[in-house]
Amino acid sequence: MKTKSIILTGYCLLLLYLVGYGQIGVNSIEKANFSDAEPNDLTSLNIYCSEISSDLYDIYVIKEGSFLSTANSSLINREIPKRFFDIGFGLGLDYGGIIGAKLSLLPIQHISLFGAAGIQLFGFGWNVGATLHLLPENSKHIVRPNVKIMYGINRSTKISGASEYDKMFTGWTPGIGLKLMFGKKKANGIAVDINFPIGSPEFKDQLEKIENDPRVEWTFILPVAFSIGYHRKF
Repeated sequence: MKTKSIILTGYCLLLLYLVGYGQIGVNSIEKANFSDAEPNDLTSLNIYCSEISSDLYDIYVIKEGSFLSTANSSLINREIPKRFFDIGFGLGLDYGGIIGAKLSLLPIQHISLFGAAGIQLFGFGWNVGATLHLLPENSKHIVRPNVKIMYGINRSTKISGASEYDKMFTGWTPGIGLKLMFGKKKANGIAVDINFPIGSPEFKDQLEKIENDPRVEWTFILPVAFSIGYHRKF
């Protein structure tokens, strides 16, 4: 009887291994009965998987109410539901301006198309673009890096006491980012991005005018722009 219990337990762990690496096409195991057990040996042998997180399970092998063995395994990963929309609120160019919102559509899990709108130093800012997700959005991964390209308001000039220089400019902005996902279904996350605005010819002409204006004592331009925001997937 002891030998059979060991063999059946080994079979259970082998089954978990195959499930965890995609060799068996099931998402989760609720109950598996071994009907070939002899009545006097194992009258009932079941595998119960009780979820303890989004991707970890406790596996209990039970014989007539007594405990035989336990395996805490990360090999069974519950499939994360597919998400097609992402709504974010935050600060920076990724959200249209100083503060704003961003809506992303995910036609496939490695690419998203987005639009953002927000408040700039003066007026209304916007950006549209595409993001390449290096890891699929429909996954269990907590850390998800990405690269993107967007077009929209990426530069502005404002001079105290010279409102004629208050102006916003459109241009291309490449960037890199990172999402840190949390929650049971990995549907919530914090996004941090670094963007590299490419100044348009109009923006460069504006800078030249400002630098040649004797009223302007000094100018300061950041070569990069940072963004941070909260995201929720649907």
